[in-house]
Amino acid sequence: MPDPGTLGELLKMTRSLRGLTLKGVAEPAGISATYLQNLERGAVAEPSLHHLRSLSKVLDLPYATLIELAGYELPELDDSDPNPVAASRSNPLLNALAAQEVTVEETQELLDYLQFIRRRQSRLLPPS
Repeated sequence: MPDPGTLGELLKMTRSLRGLTLKGVAEPAGISATYLQNLERGAVAEPSLHHLRSLSKVLDLPYATLIELAGYELPELDDSDPNPVAASRSNPLLNALAAQEVTVEETQELLDYLQFIRRRQSRLLPPS
């Protein structure tokens, strides 16, 4: 995942960081796991705005960010409107990852470490 600034990489990274499967995201978004996989691979030239809206809700990502990364133009904003793109950059982890090039190996190590932390935390939690 060298460029988290692409639609596919953002979708895949977000899904992975949240520990979700392709099916676990696709079903609630109303799309097939194959379509989601193709989006993540960058194999969909013009993703449906409807599907992007659904994915934004399921993954809790700003719709404006997905639209922009898919190559669609955002509507012009006047000075009184809040900037949805700027608001979408409020996730500190995504900001850190977008600040510089992250290699595939670094991304995989980050994902592995996050999974390690989550497994360790689940073992430390008292049974309910």
